[in-house]
Amino acid sequence: IAEILDMYDVDGIELDFTRSPYFFNPSEAWDKREILTQFVRDIGKLLAETGARRGRPLTLILRIACLERALTTAGIDLQQWVKEKLAPIFVLSELVNNYNQSLEPWRSRCREAGVLLYPVVELGPAANAAPDFYSPQIRNPLAPRHDGQVRTSNDERIRMHRAAAQNYLAQDPDGIAMFNFPCWLAEGKNIMHTDPAEFRHVTALLSELGNLETLSLKDKRYTFYKELPIYVEANRPRRYHQTIPFMILGDDIRDATVSLRFRWIAEKNPHAGGVFRQNTMVKPGLIKVYLNDVEISEEKLQRAKA
Repeated sequence: IAEILDMYDVDGIELDFTRSPYFFNPSEAWDKREILTQFVRDIGKLLAETGARRGRPLTLILRIACLERALTTAGIDLQQWVKEKLAPIFVLSELVNNYNQSLEPWRSRCREAGVLLYPVVELGPAANAAPDFYSPQIRNPLAPRHDGQVRTSNDERIRMHRAAAQNYLAQDPDGIAMFNFPCWLAEGKNIMHTDPAEFRHVTALLSELGNLETLSLKDKRYTFYKELPIYVEANRPRRYHQTIPFMILGDDIRDATVSLRFRWIAEKNPHAGGVFRQNTMVKPGLIKVYLNDVEISEEKLQRAKA
């Protein structure tokens, strides 16, 4: 880092502590967290000294995984980093777009410390593969293929990115960061010169994601793969119901048309005796569906075989 600061006229340094946070043996990481904290202090001091020689401040940005277990097993004392204001900008990420992510308590801590908080709109959605950074990246074998294997078009991805930004901005952060997006303008033909319409299409997000007003009334797509699958036993009393939680924030939702889509598959009850083949189609009326505690009638459910 010192070499970069010495050789190049940069405006600052970003330290990415999310790709991937294996700085210590995970079982020893929290006991060694002061080592990493001191490292960040040293980098901040280096930038301050370089900026003083050049007559202008250099910015330090810290990109950090905000999951508690990841912080502990990586030895990142994020609460202390924010408290000491080790950087003016903290970029917090789950490495995926989790549409149920709350920015608290980090938003309040950053406000109190006087640092900027930028949540990240990532390229892809949260899946139900691994629960955190330190678990094997193995997809749930019982789940339908609704996670990372799903193929989405550019239009579908754009709607998903709008939704992620909408949920963040409605929680009043200081801005939005974007990460891991492919360089559409450099892949294949140079669409910047050959197809102005396509260029505007793939760059439209850059002028939309930073403000609730520019996102308002635009189509959005929310995914909740992380909360799936859930298992419902037919004919049980309602008090044993299963719930899919989802969070959609923003005032313009009040005037929106919302479609909820999900896949359901009938399986043999593991406690049932005998040998038989279970029809995978869920018969109408077998499962009751409630939205915000209001029952949805069969007439309002549209079914299609897949």
